[in-house]
Amino acid sequence: MRQLHNIAQKQGIMTSELSNRQNRKLHAALIKHVYMQAHIGAAASTFCASIIFIALFEAQKNNSPLFLWGSLFLIITIARVIFTILYKTQHYLGQRINLWRNLYILGSALGGTTWGYLGVFLLPHANAAQQSLIVLMTAGVTAGAVPLSAAIPEAAIAFLVLTIFPFIMSILLFEDSTFLLFDMALSLYLLYTIVLTIKIYKLIKNSIVLQFENNLLLTHLEISNKKLEHAATHDALTQVANRRLFIENLKKSIESAKKNNAMLALFYIDLDNFKSANDRYGHQAGDRILIAAIERLKNYFQKDDHIARLGGDELAIIIENAQNKNEIEMIARDICHLIALPIEMDNIILHVSASIGISIYPYDGQEMEMLLHRADEYMYSVKENGGNNFYFSKELKEFS
Repeated sequence: MRQLHNIAQKQGIMTSELSNRQNRKLHAALIKHVYMQAHIGAAASTFCASIIFIALFEAQKNNSPLFLWGSLFLIITIARVIFTILYKTQHYLGQRINLWRNLYILGSALGGTTWGYLGVFLLPHANAAQQSLIVLMTAGVTAGAVPLSAAIPEAAIAFLVLTIFPFIMSILLFEDSTFLLFDMALSLYLLYTIVLTIKIYKLIKNSIVLQFENNLLLTHLEISNKKLEHAATHDALTQVANRRLFIENLKKSIESAKKNNAMLALFYIDLDNFKSANDRYGHQAGDRILIAAIERLKNYFQKDDHIARLGGDELAIIIENAQNKNEIEMIARDICHLIALPIEMDNIILHVSASIGISIYPYDGQEMEMLLHRADEYMYSVKENGGNNFYFSKELKEFS
């Protein structure tokens, strides 16, 4: 019972860690979304601010509040642009998530404050045309901020509230009762943009989550395809090439030998006494023999690219760039020795040996079918003479 509890506890921790990683990845994507679009908002707000500054500059008697606003806007905008550039040029976008998120929220809040400044200090002293222009530009900036900043809703809402709320409070002090209706409309606009921000945030978030899920599905599909491809081309027991992959490899090796005017040796191996051991001790013994034989061959060749199990107890090896008879004989003797070593299984000692037929390109043939036929023929010749040996044509005098 305690073991089950421990397993459940470990699974809970792993699930929690996975969930935390996913959330972190999601937040990183949301932050990237706003920073990658920040230049659009900066350009649009700078354009609108420039229009307002030009319109008010000529008409204002006291330009100190205007210059103060312009200076604050310029400083904050430049700072936000610098942070955006730093974010885009860094090499660890997924790290320091909270820092970049908080910087964006702070920048949005300060940006909203500069626009709110307009409503408190400049709007009351402007004429009707200028007031209309200020409200129009401010409405455009706030409307544009919603889709650009909604991925971090706190930033978007902070910008909206700090921009629009000062306008609402300032207009309340206007004497004309018509402005009361204007204030009500502005309050409704603020509420609407906040609701819209939340909805757009959810859409962006769901879109990113779906993208993650699609990527995960594609990854699983790719892994499954690789597993299926491996299963179709490899022996399930020994994990070396099966007959299908062996034929493909042999074709490629022959083509390479033809192209480079090189020699190639094909080893056809049949395990002696395999059937008797398999019949006496069961399939478990047969599997143990095959696995041990393949592992020894892998260790000998330091790779398993051209080692194959063709079926049953038949194995094959492709030796590329064969140099001479002495090299082939040495490899064949080593294989016979390795296969003949005793194999332990549950206090039972199993003994098998190898009958090896060797065909050599181009002397035994220049086509795959002929090389396979000769190697198979030589292998059966060895088996008929007692096994535990190898054979290749002694007529290959030029192969020296």
